[in-house]
Amino acid sequence: MPRRIPPLLSFTVAAILVGGWLAAAARPPLRARAQPLDSNQVMVGDIPCEEPPTAPPGLRYTISRTTLTLSWDPSPGAILGYVIESGSAPGLSDVAQVDTRSAATSHDTAAPAGTYYVRVRGRNACGTSSPSAEVVIAGCALASSTVIPAIETQSAWDDKYERAIGDAIPGPLNGAADYAWHGHYWLRAYVSMAKTYGDTKYLDQAVRMIDYWFARSDTNQGWWSGNSAQTMLDTGIIAQAVTIFSYAVWSDGRFAAYRDKADSYLAQLEPMLHTYDAQWVDRVTEFAGAPSFWRYATCNGLCGRSALLMYNQGATMAKALLLIDRVYRLKGLTPDPDYVRKADAAAAYFKTFVRQRGDAYVWNYGGARTDSVSVRTEDTSHAHVDLSLLITARQFGLGGLTDVDMHRLAGTMRVVLNDGAGLNNVWKIIDGTQPADGPWDRVSVGYDWIELADYDPTLFDKTVKVFNQYLTDERGSRFFLGWAEIQRKRNCTGL
Repeated sequence: MPRRIPPLLSFTVAAILVGGWLAAAARPPLRARAQPLDSNQVMVGDIPCEEPPTAPPGLRYTISRTTLTLSWDPSPGAILGYVIESGSAPGLSDVAQVDTRSAATSHDTAAPAGTYYVRVRGRNACGTSSPSAEVVIAGCALASSTVIPAIETQSAWDDKYERAIGDAIPGPLNGAADYAWHGHYWLRAYVSMAKTYGDTKYLDQAVRMIDYWFARSDTNQGWWSGNSAQTMLDTGIIAQAVTIFSYAVWSDGRFAAYRDKADSYLAQLEPMLHTYDAQWVDRVTEFAGAPSFWRYATCNGLCGRSALLMYNQGATMAKALLLIDRVYRLKGLTPDPDYVRKADAAAAYFKTFVRQRGDAYVWNYGGARTDSVSVRTEDTSHAHVDLSLLITARQFGLGGLTDVDMHRLAGTMRVVLNDGAGLNNVWKIIDGTQPADGPWDRVSVGYDWIELADYDPTLFDKTVKVFNQYLTDERGSRFFLGWAEIQRKRNCTGL
């Protein structure tokens, strides 16, 4: 029998608040004395190990008002604790180093102001792992916004909703196109309000809507819209809304009562999404960077390898797969590895065709494609779908996206909102051309785009001014989502 040596790990800890971070100033632990169990293994106390652990995967975060919650997937083996490192620039740990001294895979602290670069390492009796993928945390600077939203409070949003919708499932409700291009935004509005205020009445309404959709799915591929390309797009955007709901209830303990519902939805959704697996193509060498993405299936079967979907169309599917992957991980289960692989590749594809213009990015509707329809510059409305994937991919360290990319996307939003289209108006095209000529051209700056205010807080006030001037009397789903997102961001609540 091996002789067990009591662990000699001791810390002198002083709690220091640094930029909102609770930092633990610790004397480095003494090296543990150990007897070999075999040629590779040592045991400290009752905890054996052969080598330091691998880096913990899946580092993520949420910000709710004044609390930052970091969470990650566990490193394998007998973990003694995790070391959280926060720096003022990539790779640095000059702001704080916190040893949790626990195998728990989450950590709460005061939400910091400013931008921080965070990674986590696992620690066992043999040593400390390499760092996880780094996440960039933009601390909330929006609570000090100087522009008051016209629909500022929960009661104001509720009153407007009651007058417009009452207790009905909001329509139109005439099939796939309505569920996708109206219902998607209603569902996200409910999740946004629930996250901000913790009120589950919004999730009750979300459940009513999702139940309605699944009771009326049209085909094993989801929701039929008359042709296979539109069916994939509509099913993708519906799936994205359902997975946003599912991720919200699995990542937020306040909503645990809805997890069985979320699981039932994903059990129905995953087989639908797998029917599109045959349309995925890896390494399309006809385009720079050899991207991987989905292709059309409108050529009496699969089209050629280079017949890639318009970027926003595939982005809907990629984000849905990414959030399903995250839900599995939150449940401690192993997801289909293709989910995160495809989401990662879809996000990386963006960087093969995006163009830098000054401090902003510009890109085409069709991604890398060069046919006449595809090469038109992306419009502000469709771009929110692109951003929905890119921002989430950056949050989870996918696609090779960096803080620099996010700042350049914020630069694109500055162009869209630069008042060149008229005071508090919006450019219809992301390169700053064609003034918006109606509410639908303006409203998307209130969702997905609004996340870029984390990288440039001035964008938040500009967005509120657009809504205050043009969008106070609108009754549709996108407008309710925009007002819900403005309240969420102003309350420093993460998704």
